[in-house]
Amino acid sequence: MKALKFIALAGAAAVALASCSQDVSVAVNEHNAISFRTSTGFLTKSVEATAANMAAFDVVAYHDVNATPTLFFDQEPGGILTVTNDNGTWTPAHVYYWPEQEDQISFFGYFPSGLANVATDGAKISFNDFSPANHATDQEDVMAAYAKQYKGQVAMNFQHALSEIVVRAKNNDTDNIKVEVLGVKIANVAGTGSFTYTPGADPLFSAPVTSNAGKDYAIMNAEEDALTLTGTATDSDIMFGRNGFIVLPQATTAYAETTNETGSYIALLVRMSKKENGEWSQYWPVSGGMFEWVMCPVGFDLAAGNKYVFTLGFYGENGGGGQVDPDPTDLDDPDVDPDLPDDTDPEDIPVDPEDNDDPDAEQLPITF
Repeated sequence: MKALKFIALAGAAAVALASCSQDVSVAVNEHNAISFRTSTGFLTKSVEATAANMAAFDVVAYHDVNATPTLFFDQEPGGILTVTNDNGTWTPAHVYYWPEQEDQISFFGYFPSGLANVATDGAKISFNDFSPANHATDQEDVMAAYAKQYKGQVAMNFQHALSEIVVRAKNNDTDNIKVEVLGVKIANVAGTGSFTYTPGADPLFSAPVTSNAGKDYAIMNAEEDALTLTGTATDSDIMFGRNGFIVLPQATTAYAETTNETGSYIALLVRMSKKENGEWSQYWPVSGGMFEWVMCPVGFDLAAGNKYVFTLGFYGENGGGGQVDPDPTDLDDPDVDPDLPDDTDPEDIPVDPEDNDDPDAEQLPITF
């Protein structure tokens, strides 16, 4: 088969994951307790994080009075102060106060709370051997923030560390060909990486040093809910209620038979039929009623904090039905994201907007 025609390239399809809107101001405690105000857009998660479902974030602070910064939250294990969501009210494990001498305090915050293999040294945050969750519904963005001050509210602007991939598809010949989609995957990407967040650096996040190459992320829907592609990519939710795949920023080269068989690609689990004498006749796969993977080689160039939308076009100009997946995913593989729970309506799951510049967009008030 001919390769799927690739409609949207990464360079043209990248948009910011989220943009900051107004800060939420909180009155300073009369006893001079340290309080926070934050700015961040919508958290990037397959089920969008909101004030109702974001559980906690962590903060490490350093007292800068000496040449060697010392941990400020000295009552906390490792100096890590956890702030939890208590029915919409953000509550720290302990209350801390500004030094009377008005010494500068450096604050390093990160989300999600309790993230393993995180270290701070008073200059940066190191995220070591981080791996996005196997299932898209469990994947969360990693965010980091920094502030340095000696009084008032601590203004922390959280930045996104990872990238998001959204896959869309359309059928350019709906009169003669029917394409039904049951699953989607991205293949042969790095699944583990170590990176740092350094305030003042450009970029803020270092390029991850990656490992665990050859990682696949896949989503499959229930067979009775297979989606029939239309001529408009946005008509078909082939992410099946998930917002996208959250992956490490990275650059990959596209799969090529014989010359780059470990290259990356996008694959769809499909069934295709052609119209004969007014009736649909299945021709892919050959076995009636079954679905099989087809793929399109794609080289990714992913930067932190960006969303990339890839649209695959079936049967357009110089296009066809795709190449056979060289490594078809076993649908019983536990790493394949299964259909949504029976009690979850995909229409009830909020979808991240591609661009989030609305100044009235819901923000998460985080106060101590």
